[in-house]
Amino acid sequence: MKQAIISDVHGNSAALEAVLEDISQQGVDEIIFLGDAVGYGPSWLEVIQMLSEKTTHGVKGNHDWAVINSPFMFSLPAEATAEWTKHEIGQSPNGEQALNYLNSLPESREDGDILYVHASPAEQFMKYILPSSSRKELGENFDEMEHIAFIGHSHVPHFWEDEEGIATVCEDPEIERLHQDRKYIINVGAVGQARKGDPRACYVIHEGDRIEYRKVAYDLSQHTAALRASNMNKWFAAIPGQQAAIAETKYGKDPHISVLDLAGYLAHRIEIGK
Repeated sequence: MKQAIISDVHGNSAALEAVLEDISQQGVDEIIFLGDAVGYGPSWLEVIQMLSEKTTHGVKGNHDWAVINSPFMFSLPAEATAEWTKHEIGQSPNGEQALNYLNSLPESREDGDILYVHASPAEQFMKYILPSSSRKELGENFDEMEHIAFIGHSHVPHFWEDEEGIATVCEDPEIERLHQDRKYIINVGAVGQARKGDPRACYVIHEGDRIEYRKVAYDLSQHTAALRASNMNKWFAAIPGQQAAIAETKYGKDPHISVLDLAGYLAHRIEIGK
């Protein structure tokens, strides 16, 4: 079985279109989605429609959960965009369809000895696994899985390998071989909001004992123009106290953000891959 595994689209239809086009040339049998269809980006409807049509299976991410319910343990920009997305879905004639899709996503999925989950094996939605994760954190997660766990959430492509209780990290994976007698936590990177200074969309091809990280360039200007053309800033400006609250955080002190231009800040992060 040859799989494409994608995660963290975040309302970026330009990135998802480019990734799906690349996937169409890889001869995969199925596409697995690891959550966060929405949040940060404006094209939530187009993304949900593409995911519902093209993916075989999916799981729910913390931003999906936040739009269905309410943001929890979010930064203020993330909380603001989650609330904006929730508002937009509520006003749209396609909103019920979108919520039905997000609600249909389970918290995790298991297929034999492989686990698919948004954040981590030990905690589905919020707990980050990073290249800097501690031995204790990694041990708690490796204990919750059999062989392989595919995750997203941090947007940082990397993987951890556990061999008889000794964990090592690969921070710049490309094409890698997996061993049946070891455990792996594999972060597939992000489609819609890349990190590590590389703005390209990232996803993973998995087949047997082989994984391949693929980076896909796309038209950043299409997405950033959609952000700036959205009514996000107008909606944000109408929330009492929200701008003042952000002004007091590290985001408010960032020279690239104006508390009046949340959309511009998100566009800047997309452009620099952070």
